Amino acid sequence: MSEWIDHVKKVAKAKKISYKEAMSVAKASYKPKGKKAPAKDKAKKPTKKEKKEMEEMEMKDKKKK
Repeated sequence: MSEWIDHVKKVAKAKKISYKEAMSVAKASYKPKGKKAPAKDKAKKPTKKEKKEMEEMEMKDKKKK
């Protein structure tokens, strides 16, 4: 069985909830072995396209005022 399924079953049993409910609850505490969890504190840098779109939106907002 996969690590994820084992983890969900353990959470379901420990909290006395259904497997379906446990899937939602278990994602907060699941840490896959051998893989690093992604850092959540680092913000994703916008791409050039995203920067351009943001600038265009700002220009439109300024024109409306």
